[in-house]
Amino acid sequence: MSHANCARLSSKMDLIESCILSVEKITDQERIEKILTQTFEALCDDVIPDSDDYHSVFNHQMYRYILKHYKHKEGRICFWRFVKNLSSGELNYRERDEMLPELRMMDHLTRIYFFSDPLDDLTCIFIPINDSALIRKYLGWIKNYFYHDANYPSSLLWLYALDSSLSSLFPDQIVYLGKELSREERNIAVPDFDFEDTVLIKKFSDTPGHYVKLEGKNANDEFRQIFTFLQQEHKDRCLSRSGKQDETIDKVTYNKEWEKFEDVLRFGVSDKNESGCISFSDMRASTEFLNTYGKRVYLNKIQQPFFEQTKIVSKKYNSWETT
Repeated sequence: MSHANCARLSSKMDLIESCILSVEKITDQERIEKILTQTFEALCDDVIPDSDDYHSVFNHQMYRYILKHYKHKEGRICFWRFVKNLSSGELNYRERDEMLPELRMMDHLTRIYFFSDPLDDLTCIFIPINDSALIRKYLGWIKNYFYHDANYPSSLLWLYALDSSLSSLFPDQIVYLGKELSREERNIAVPDFDFEDTVLIKKFSDTPGHYVKLEGKNANDEFRQIFTFLQQEHKDRCLSRSGKQDETIDKVTYNKEWEKFEDVLRFGVSDKNESGCISFSDMRASTEFLNTYGKRVYLNKIQQPFFEQTKIVSKKYNSWETT
């Protein structure tokens, strides 16, 4: 397609910003959806990225998928984010008006997904516990986007830092845009890997141009592997699943909860009281069986089937399991 008559995405900044300012003041979801529908039905498809840098390409795809829902009436549109490192510009969320234009646009478009009821999102963020100076900044970013400002409870899984051996294998950020499967009773949004119009963007660092974009089958095949990893990580390493702040919690209790999270991230433990229950299970004479029949038989015939059955119990009560 020729780009001669196409507008750049930045030319839509004022309209999108006005939309965000409107929905921020409204609590009624039907009114929010009406404003979002009216705004994006009137916007054109013939929009191109402002540049070939990561944020401009990301913004263009976010915009395109918003139009898929609000203008072209495609359902179950969703985006997934894996975040290992947030840039300093993203962490300086308080100075929204002072952000660079591409970061401001990213902020606006991301909030559209937060405020929208039918558009869905899942963000997995690995907080860098090896850098205690950044922990409060990351917690502040989480509060801002997933507890305070988002009118519709967006999904965030925030997790401990990746092991150093794994960290080098993953880029700074991964974004996947496509459709989710019917939610049913799933805890997290699962991608529809048969949907052909998908996009995957992997950002490796803040160096200009240091990212790749995959589309269609290549995007699906790549993210299928990543998502399998994330599904396991959210069971084993998740510190919290976040949504909008519970308005029934008083400020003192709320602040204590965040102090506890900070303690866990910095020291691995917390001296704050925590309510809940723990289930312990073991197999009688397992060591004797291991010594008699060997490790391979024990693992394949005894241990693995045992833990597969205990997972059924954990899943029933929506709890996590550690082996």
